[in-house]
Amino acid sequence: MPPNRPPSARKWPDRIGPIKIPISENDTLEYKTPNNVGQLQAASFSGKNGIVIRGKKEKADEIIISPSDEVWTVTFTPRGVMPSVGVYNEIVTIIFHLQ
Repeated sequence: MPPNRPPSARKWPDRIGPIKIPISENDTLEYKTPNNVGQLQAASFSGKNGIVIRGKKEKADEIIISPSDEVWTVTFTPRGVMPSVGVYNEIVTIIFHLQ
């Protein structure tokens, strides 16, 4: 990934019913709060892909995404910057499916 590549975020389309995301022991859940301009940076997330859910979802064998949940697939920059998803000063859940 080129060092100056901008972060990317794709919002999930509207859903009619819930979606279950299985969580394995290798997966990581992080709870972070983007600042007042929607930025979030963590060097440990450098270059990773993740699923961002508005609000806090407790870790379990699966996470249920309801039709009203706002969800994005994101790619962090090599410096660990998350693209803005329009959530400010509010906790988000980030799921990393790791190998």
